[in-house]
Amino acid sequence: MCIGRQPVVEALSSGTAIEKIYMQRGSTGSSISEIQQMASTAGVPISYVPKEKLIKFTNLRHQGVIAVLSEIKYYLLEDIVDHCYNEGRDPLILVLDGVTDVGNFGAICRTALGLDVDAVVIGMTKSAPVNETAIKSSAGAIHHLKICRQRDLNQTIEYLKNYGISIACLAAQGKSMIGETDFKGPIAVVMGDEGSGVSKSILQQADKVCKIPMNTLLESYNVSVATALVLYEVHRSRN
Repeated sequence: MCIGRQPVVEALSSGTAIEKIYMQRGSTGSSISEIQQMASTAGVPISYVPKEKLIKFTNLRHQGVIAVLSEIKYYLLEDIVDHCYNEGRDPLILVLDGVTDVGNFGAICRTALGLDVDAVVIGMTKSAPVNETAIKSSAGAIHHLKICRQRDLNQTIEYLKNYGISIACLAAQGKSMIGETDFKGPIAVVMGDEGSGVSKSILQQADKVCKIPMNTLLESYNVSVATALVLYEVHRSRN
């Protein structure tokens, strides 16, 4: 952790990987404004919390600001896409839309590594924290993956489409089964939380919407299981 206003300013200035900043509600001052501006530029989420929340983190004088340092390095999605194309490969991107459970996220990352995913994309908000629990759930696979944290997933989808990458979403209303879907070429697979699914705004941008065969007694698969099934079909289709 990084505790206090000036230490957090210094961490942001130096490019230290920060998972999240916790800021006491109602905090004011020039350094607070500076942290907010720098965090916005760096794509670091700020959570505004009561004083009691910060006290749970530390007994030290926190000045209303605590930054939780990231366990991993985040990558730029643009760099990964360019690298794939420069190598003459079709990118395979996995986008997680609203997957907040740490255990599921870790399990998904383990599958993604095994099935040659080039990048795992998560949002700044409504996303599982990439912490020690996630790393343990992935059995260390997270350290070998390129994870990209994006401010706006809708804009990310638009960017991928502009780069010639097809968008395939998994949804119950899918028109084809995953085994019948063509996953060849540059592709991004979008998975949503098993409760709310892929957001409507992303579904509207999808080039393909597919589903998994499922017994009618089930409402949905666990998202990590569903992701494994889809990525296996993607791997089979592309190879």
